[in-house]
Amino acid sequence: MEYKIRSNENSHVIIDYSLDMAEFEPYIEKAYQKNKSQYAIAGFRKGKVPRKILEMHYGKEVFYDDALNLMLPDHYDKSIDELKLEPVAQPTFELDQLDDEGIKYYANVVVRPDVKLGQYKDFDIEAPSTEVTEEDIDQAIDLEREKNARMKTVDDRASKEGDVVTIDFVGKIDGEVFEGGSGEGFDLTLGSGQFIPGFEEQLIGKNIGDEVEVAVTFPEEYAEELASKDAVFDVVIQGISEKELPELDDEFVKDISEFDTLDEYRSSVKEKLTKEKTDYAKTFVQNESISRAIDAMEVEIPQEMIDSELENMVHEFDHQLSHQGLELEQYYEFTQQTEEQLKEQMKPEALNRIKGSLLFEAVIKEEGIEVSEQEIDEEIDRMVEETQFERDQLKKIYAQDDFYHLKQNISLRKASELVGGKA
Repeated sequence: MEYKIRSNENSHVIIDYSLDMAEFEPYIEKAYQKNKSQYAIAGFRKGKVPRKILEMHYGKEVFYDDALNLMLPDHYDKSIDELKLEPVAQPTFELDQLDDEGIKYYANVVVRPDVKLGQYKDFDIEAPSTEVTEEDIDQAIDLEREKNARMKTVDDRASKEGDVVTIDFVGKIDGEVFEGGSGEGFDLTLGSGQFIPGFEEQLIGKNIGDEVEVAVTFPEEYAEELASKDAVFDVVIQGISEKELPELDDEFVKDISEFDTLDEYRSSVKEKLTKEKTDYAKTFVQNESISRAIDAMEVEIPQEMIDSELENMVHEFDHQLSHQGLELEQYYEFTQQTEEQLKEQMKPEALNRIKGSLLFEAVIKEEGIEVSEQEIDEEIDRMVEETQFERDQLKKIYAQDDFYHLKQNISLRKASELVGGKA
C-alpha cells in the first residue's frame, strides 16, 4: 500500500491511497470466511461452498464491499499513525478505482487545528473581595432561620407580601378555560415571583374567602400557545399563613448545629463564608484568565469538530435526564424543542469547551509540560482516597495504555493551573 497527502488546508486533509490486488486479496479471503455461512448452492452444504464457486455464481466482486470495510480501517490507522495526524472526527472514504489493476481511493480527514497562542499566563486580574462582613453573617443566619421557620395560620388580617396564600384558581382566555390554567389548594408565597408577572400583587390585601378576578398577560417567552395572550383567573382565597421565625438564641443554635452558643455559631458561619468567598475568588481569577487566553489565541475550528462536541453534549444531557426518570424525546415534547434547537442553545458552550481544550493542549506543547513518575503515584494515591479502588487495581487499569490517559489528565490540569494563575 502506498499513500500520500494530497492537500492539507484549514484542518481538512485528503490522503490518497493505492494498492495492487495482491494486497487486497487477504481482505477478500477474510470477507469470504466471515460471510460464507450465509450461502447455500445445490451440491454443497450451507456454509461449505468454496469461494471460487461463489465468485463464479455471484461474480468476483461478491465480497469486495465487505473486504473494503475490513481493509479501510487498517490502512487508515496505519497512515494516520505514520503521518502523525490527530483526527477529531470520523473520516470519509471515496473509491476512485477498483479493478484488476488495483485499488485507488482517498480519505477526507478532519484534524486538530493549529493554534497560535497569544498571552496565556501572568494576567493582572483583580480578585473579588474575600472579606466577610457582619451583615454577611447575619444574612446567612437569617437563611437558616427561614429554613427552620414554622407556618402560622392567619385569620385576623388581610394578606401581605411574604404570606403564603392557599388558593383555588381557574384561568380563562377569551372566556374559555385553558389547559394547565386551573388548580385547587395551591400554596403561593406572595412576592416570590412564582406565578405570572402581576398575578401575586393582585392577591395582596385580601382576606380568607375573598373571590378575586386577576387579569394578567402572559410573557412573550412563555409557551407558544400562551405567549403574549391576555388571561383572567378567578381566584378564591382559601387560607393565609405567615412564617414564624425561631428566636435567635443559644437554644436555636443547639437545635441546628453542633455548637452550644450563638457566638460559637457566628464564628463557624464566618469561617464557612470566608472559605466560600476565597474559593469563589480563586475560581473567578482562573475563569477570567482562561477566557482572556482563549480570546488572545488564534484558531479556526472546523465545523466537524463543533458537530462532534454537540453530539457529545446531547448525549451527556440525555444521560442527565435519565437520572431524573426522563427521556430525551419527552424533554423535546415538554419544551416544544427540536434537537437542532437544543444544539443551537448548546453551541456557545461547545465552542468554549473546544477552545479551552485546544488552549491547554497548545500550552502543554509550548511549555514542554511533562508528568513525572512521582506525580503519577501522587495522583493514584489521591484517587485511592476518593474511590473504593485499591492502589494496585488503579495502577493495573491505567497501565493498560502505559498511563497515557492519566498523564494527559495531569498535564491538562497543570496547563489549566498555569493559565489560571492564583487569586
